[in-house]
Formats: sequence, C-alpha cells, structure tokens
Amino acid sequence: MTTLISVPLLTTSYYSQKPTVTSMTRKRLVFCMSLDQTNASDHGDKQRGSPATFDRRNVLLGLAGVNGASQLVRNDQALGAPVQAPLECHDATVEGIGPVKCCRPDYKAEVVDFKFPSDSTPMRVRRPAHMQDPENLLKYKEAINIMRKLKDDDPWSLTQQAKIHCAYCNGAYDQLGYKTLLSVHSNWLFLPFHRLYMYFFERILGKLIGDETLSIPYWNYAAPKGYDQCQASSGTLVASLR
Repeated sequence: MTTLISVPLLTTSYYSQKPTVTSMTRKRLVFCMSLDQTNASDHGDKQRGSPATFDRRNVLLGLAGVNGASQLVRNDQALGAPVQAPLECHDATVEGIGPVKCCRPDYKAEVVDFKFPSDSTPMRVRRPAHMQDPENLLKYKEAINIMRKLKDDDPWSLTQQAKIHCAYCNGAYDQLGYKTLLSVHSNWLFLPFHRLYMYFFERILGKLIGDETLSIPYWNYAAPKGYDQCQASSGTLVASLR
C-alpha cells in the first residue's frame, strides 16, 4: 500500500479563468498495490518486515499519482487548442544567411483530408543505412536524381521539399493571435510535423520511380556499426558545422 499526501485541488472557473485553491478537509489514502491478490498476504508480510523492501511497480504508481497531483497546482494556463493554419507567408530568417524566400507553392484547390493507406497497400520496410541492400540503395539514388532534375516550381522537386521545411522551421509564417513566428522546432510540433514530412517525401520518391515499396534509409547512430558511419565521410553533407 502506498500512501500519498493529499494536496490542494485546483479549480478553474470557466468564465473568470482565475485559478482558485480549495483546501482539503481530510487526507485520503491512495491504494496503489499492484500485487496479485493470491500472493498479497505473503509478499506483504515481507514488505512490512523491511521498510527498504517494496515493489518497484508501487513506486511507479505512487510517483504517477504525485506527478498528476502536482500538475493540478500549476499556475499556467496550458490549453490543448490546435495551432491555427497560417495564411500569409513572408521571407524566413536563417541564421548566418539572412532572409530566405522559401514560401510553399500556392495551392488553390480543395484541401483533401489525409487518409490512412488500405490494407492492400504494399508495406515499406525501413532499414538503417549500414544495412541497406544494393538494390534498394540504387532505387533511392535514382529517385533523388529524378527529384533534383525537376523544375524548381514543380511541387515534387527537391527545391520545393527544402522550401517547405524552411518555411515551417525558420519562421516564415506568423501565428494567429501571437507575436511569435510559427516554428515546428523546440516544441511538441517537431515529431508530428517531421513524421508526416518524411512520409510524403518518401511517397514522392516512390512515385517518381514507380515503386511504392521504396523506403528511405535512416542513420541508426545507436548501433555500433552505424555510429561512425557518417564520420567516415568527408563530404559537406555530414559536416559537423552544417
């Protein structure tokens, strides 16, 4: 049994949006035992025999309870409202370079909602760069070369892919209702944005060579054989100050 000290509850008025603290009149005991009931008595006797011996799962449950309670007394007004879609684009600011024109192409057609692939869609298997088979690596190089040769104003061109990343990562858009520029870095937008960015980048490459199974190789720096893979190259692509 894990005992949690009761904390004041935070209540927020919907209209005033001013937090008020309501004190607790009594303490509650929160039971966080995660033991199997059939062995609870024997195991419990062993736990009570030594204060330093306890189930680690109970510690996790207890910490989760304390952490959840601590979030109630925070004074900031953190809301889960989605980020508004930007409408106007201006030059982005890239450190060391200056203003950069990287606004995405104008899109006047109806926006189509994202749909998950059907079960019949060929599955892509992503492999680390140090474990790539020659066939897939050759397809990847071919797709990149085709993308490079497309005209700059082509939505599938490598130039446009770079502009999209630049626009949303280097402050080319203003945020509605805020003075700060929109950036998908250093916040919760980083993972979902780049996940979809790489998803569509990969799909474009596959369509350019007519192979929907094409997958982008990735650098597995956590693996011993992949850790120093980029260090062996002297190209500007893997320069430490890039």
